[in-house]
Parts: sequence; C-alpha cells; structure tokens
Amino acid sequence: MEKKISKIIIIMSIIVAIIVLVIIGIMVFKQKIVGSEEDLFKKYISQNAEALFYILDFKEEDEQIKKLKESDYVEMTKGTLSYLENENDEEEEYTISEGKIVRNSEDKVYGKLLFSYGDERLATIETLKLDNVYGIRFSNLVKQYVSIKNSNLQYIANSLGYDGEYVTDKISGIDFSGLLKFTPEELELLKTTYGKVLFTDIDKSKYSSKKDEIITLTSGESPSTTSYTLTLTQEDLDKIIKRFLNQLAEDEIILSRVDLLDEKLQNAGFNTGKIGGLRQSFIKKLKEESEKIEYNGEDTRKVIIKVNQKDGKTIRTSMKKEDEEVTIELSSTDTSKSFKIKTISLTEDAEKSKNYVIGKQENGSNIKRTLTYYNSTDDISLITEMQVEDEKINLKTNIDYSNGEISNIGIDANTEITVRKCT
Repeated sequence: MEKKISKIIIIMSIIVAIIVLVIIGIMVFKQKIVGSEEDLFKKYISQNAEALFYILDFKEEDEQIKKLKESDYVEMTKGTLSYLENENDEEEEYTISEGKIVRNSEDKVYGKLLFSYGDERLATIETLKLDNVYGIRFSNLVKQYVSIKNSNLQYIANSLGYDGEYVTDKISGIDFSGLLKFTPEELELLKTTYGKVLFTDIDKSKYSSKKDEIITLTSGESPSTTSYTLTLTQEDLDKIIKRFLNQLAEDEIILSRVDLLDEKLQNAGFNTGKIGGLRQSFIKKLKEESEKIEYNGEDTRKVIIKVNQKDGKTIRTSMKKEDEEVTIELSSTDTSKSFKIKTISLTEDAEKSKNYVIGKQENGSNIKRTLTYYNSTDDISLITEMQVEDEKINLKTNIDYSNGEISNIGIDANTEITVRKCT
C-alpha cells in the first residue's frame, strides 16, 4: 500500500508540473509578441501547452460522473474479446454481455455478466450490493452468494498478509474532481512565480531561428518550416529543474491541492497518516529529486530545444541531448488536438525508442479520446468515445494489445446508460 501511495505522490507531482507549464505557456502565448527570437520561441512552444490543456480537460466527463452518482440508472454493455496468438492461427472470439441496475437512492446495485464462446456459456457472474454488503456468485455453478461486509477491511487485509493499517474498516470510491481547479487569483500568482522560475538567467543570445527548414513528419510529409531554437548546457537545464522542484515543494497553492487529495483519500478509507500524510511525503519526494541534481563542475554538454512552425502553427517540438532525444508532433484544429511523442535513448550497444500518441476530438456532444503506446515489441492502444443525448450516455471502448509473442488481444465494447434522477 505504501508503494501505491508513493506512486500517487509521483503522479500528482507530474500532473502539477504539467498544469503549471500549461499555465505559463498560455500566459506567454497571450502576451504581445514583438518578434524577437526569444518571444517567438516562447509563443510557438506555448501552443503545445494550449493543446495539452485542451486534451486534459475532462469537464464533460466529470459532469456525467457526478450526474450518475446522484441518479438511479440502468447500464447495458455488449462486447467482444478476440485473441490471436499467431498470425496463421484462427482468431478466437468471446462475447461479453453485462447488465447493471444502480439505485443510488437506495444504496443498491445488481449486476449480471455473461461470458460465452460461440453457443457455449462459459460463465455467469452476478454481483450484488446492499448498503455495506457486497456479494458475488458464479450462478452457473452455485446458487449461494459469497458476501463481504464493508466494515471490517483492516481484519481482512491482515488475514490476507497485507498491512491493514493502510486502510480503515470501510472504503469507498475516490472522488478526484476539483483537484486541478484554480481560482483566477491563483492562476495569476502561478503565472508570475513559475515564469520567473523557468526563464530566469537565460541569456537572449541562446535563442536563434532558421527559415525554410524542411523536416520529415511521421506521416511522411516534408513541410518547409521556420524553426526557433533555445540552446542550453546541461548545467543550465539542471539549474532550471532544481529551481522548479524547490519552488514546487514550497508552493502553498500546489500543496493545498495535495492536501485536498489527502482528504479525498482519507474519506475513501485510506490511512495516509501511515506515511506521514501526503503533503510531507510530496515535499520529501521533491526535495530528494532536487538533491540528486548536484553541481560537479561545469557541464557544457549541449541541450537543444527546437520548435518548428508552419503558417503560424506549431507542428513539431524537439529536445536533443548527447544520449537522448524527444520529438513531439502536434496536430491541432479548433475541435481536435493530438500529440505524437517519440523518445530515443542512445547507448553504446543500441538505440531504444518509445512512441506515444494522445489525443482528443470533439463533435457536438461526442468526445473521442485516443491513447497509444508502442516500442519495438509492444503495442497497446485505447480509444474511447462518449456521446450524451438527453438522459442517455453511450460509451464505446476499443483496446488492442500485441507483443512479440501474441499477435493481438482486442476488446470492443458498447455501453448504454439510461439515467433516472433519484426521487
């Protein structure tokens, strides 16, 4: 459990860093651009921040989740699970049907899951929630429910060999809403603070530009662009990162969000006091990372950060070091934004690359999200699509996974939720 809470702290640090950079990027983007290489570099790199802010906006999904928590509803899902071990094999396809009746007004839930292969029923699983009692049964095998009461979880955790002190006797779902909401006054203070932290001590001579630079995108296109470059030393970059981490560890605006997460975890039944509270653990982790950055003499290794724009739009941003390179391609319209990210690590023996795709597309009440990761052996993609119409919520989910040993595992599911307000 301590490892899981530590992971939450690390994830929270990353999210906070992203949000702060987004805020600074938008601040720079909205400033009057006078045409210097420094200002134009900041302008075009900030378009990445604007796109990231768009993708990370889950306002509509949060509203629907809140709506479901306050409502009674019926949920119906139909899906398939496909499995192909080798390309020459015959693909196996399983069907999944799930129905659920949720009565939040009475604190009751009943669910039924059917799992089949062709005409053969493999399993029928029923779940039940009555107040604090949860039950499950494989009804094609037994008639009796196996139940557990949500009131003695410390004892159950200890009996299973886990440290029960990390949980209270009763747990519930975690509500993450509101963690990344900031007031206008807080946003303004964050802009001022982190603008100084990130851009202090960077000489104007470190910025440069180049016209008519032809680049090759992953799509195969080779557009002519204008590039703006910031050339730092590793020592410069280390100083920026160290300043950022130290400021983050003292920032009461950010720490208040950590406190809010701590409160939400405790309300859900997790004992964060076991690790001294999230605030202290968060600060400790940041300081540990900062202390790892030590000055060992002048480090003149170059760090080149470049942004390429065409027709006023950023299309690629890259950071290149001696043994590492990160490339970010941005595709952006008013209703769709996506990033293609590639990281390359160079060693004496080989070049290792990792690729990520993250995107969001809106069309009226339809929201489509894409998340993909692949390297030389593994490939996994997740596509979700949500459409809201009156009192119905339709969800589509597609997951595909393959590696060096499995050609493909795929899941396609369609879910329809009909909402009825609690009375």
